[in-house]
Amino acid sequence: MTPVLIDTDTFINLLRKRHPIPGIAQQHISAFGQLMISTISFYEARRGLTLARVIAQVQQLQLIEPHLTLLPVDRAVAESCANLYVDLQRKNALLPDADLLVAATALVYNLTLATSNQRHFGRIPKLRLVDWRDDRVG
Repeated sequence: MTPVLIDTDTFINLLRKRHPIPGIAQQHISAFGQLMISTISFYEARRGLTLARVIAQVQQLQLIEPHLTLLPVDRAVAESCANLYVDLQRKNALLPDADLLVAATALVYNLTLATSNQRHFGRIPKLRLVDWRDDRVG
């Protein structure tokens, strides 16, 4: 098991308690004492919960929040993101800025990105990906 950065889609599925994601998240909390998420993904999920007012997911967030470590967009992440943008623009394969910031965070912190959007993030060289929807993942 290696440390991961949780992407927005995986985080939302965790809050929705979609099998097998909560079990895998618990394994990571047991192994590493935390779940890592970018401030961008936390914002996107929190924004969605605030708009939707889904009480069950807000309650789940309150249970998980003490185990979250939010990784900031600092200078290293911003510079990595800028380089990703230029590389992908030259290939005519740009991603939205929020996704580039999440990917840059994973790269800077040397983390695997837990996401179900493999094809989308697969455009980014050297970014390691894992899909927690797969029962075989741990």
